[in-house]
Amino acid sequence: MNKKRIYVIISLVFLLTLIILYIRGCNPTKEFDAAIESIEGNRFIVNCSHEVVKGMKGPINDIGYGCNVQLTDTTKLQDAAGKTLQIQDYKHGDTVHIILKKRQYINQKHLSFEASKIILLHKE
Repeated sequence: MNKKRIYVIISLVFLLTLIILYIRGCNPTKEFDAAIESIEGNRFIVNCSHEVVKGMKGPINDIGYGCNVQLTDTTKLQDAAGKTLQIQDYKHGDTVHIILKKRQYINQKHLSFEASKIILLHKE
């Protein structure tokens, strides 16, 4: 392949990626996957960097964002098979699927929300 053809292919892939990110970023989030960074009382701090930057335009800083996921009396904790878990079954580094109580935008100014369900996907 010549250099011009490679440049065109890379440009098209980049453009398609931007379009997908723009479309995803225009909608409030209802659920997402994240890794647990820490557990503090009745809340998980998770790495939500991917959710924060998905709607950003222009240059994006390579900053890690931690979101506060508040657990309430109605938050369901379970594994991927649907078995009920307790908060102590979750550890730092575990990958979880978080379903929020309501759709909302996750961005640099809004990093805290309540979860209706947290599903343990992968234990670290």
